[in-house]
Amino acid sequence: MSDFLYKSEGIHYSELYNITSPGFHAGASMENPISHGLSFETGVFVSLKGLTIDEPDNVYSYGGKLNLFYLDIPITLKTTFGRRGATQWFLAGGPWFDIGFAGNVMALYNWAGNGQAVKEKVKWGSGEGEVKRFDIGVTFGGGIQFGDWQVGAFYDHGFPELLNGTVHSLKTRVWKISVGYTLN
Repeated sequence: MSDFLYKSEGIHYSELYNITSPGFHAGASMENPISHGLSFETGVFVSLKGLTIDEPDNVYSYGGKLNLFYLDIPITLKTTFGRRGATQWFLAGGPWFDIGFAGNVMALYNWAGNGQAVKEKVKWGSGEGEVKRFDIGVTFGGGIQFGDWQVGAFYDHGFPELLNGTVHSLKTRVWKISVGYTLN
């Protein structure tokens, strides 16, 4: 669930409206043991992050959706509690790096019954109004491991401003639930 920090001209839209947007992440990770109960974990995932704004009114309404597709590379330190072979709990945290590769923006305007819909591809780059291709932040969370299965919940907190040269401010905030299977 993406919940970007979104501000425009001093208005905190992420505080006024529910802009949470569902997404997904899918990929593979590799765990490298350091010592008993401590490991280094990294992987490569494809992630969909975005936001949805719905601002209804009797006469005027506006809606928008931003979808950003990233190649997501987390690098975490993971600690595990419990006996091997039994159910174990884990905590993990560390930095992540994102590389944007696709995206689109959809907007719907309705003024007194006259509506207009617009859909455009995201422009990646460093020019005004373009979205920065690279994002970086920290992730932390935990979960449970039973047998070859793992279930966890994580929070990703992005640091850089993603929009270039505009009055808008956009920073990554994502809650993730993961289900994984271990290949031996």
